[in-house]
Amino acid sequence: MLPAADADAVAALSAALGIGAPAAKVLVHRGFRDPAAARRFLNPAFDELHDPLSMRDMAAAVERIARAIARGERILIYGD
Repeated sequence: MLPAADADAVAALSAALGIGAPAAKVLVHRGFRDPAAARRFLNPAFDELHDPLSMRDMAAAVERIARAIARGERILIYGD
């Protein structure tokens, strides 16, 4: 069971954003209680996104995908 403050924050965020309570609960647990901040998180401007090349091994992944495309290999992309 959520503490009353969290339950209130979930209800308020759910109503403000027009999203379901489960999504609002995840946002509240990630520290997003302010609707404007939650909106920016859910729908960021391009310049607010992190540089994908800063992710570990991303450069190697890009090289491997480029090599697969050049060779006509099939590509499976899996994520969580």
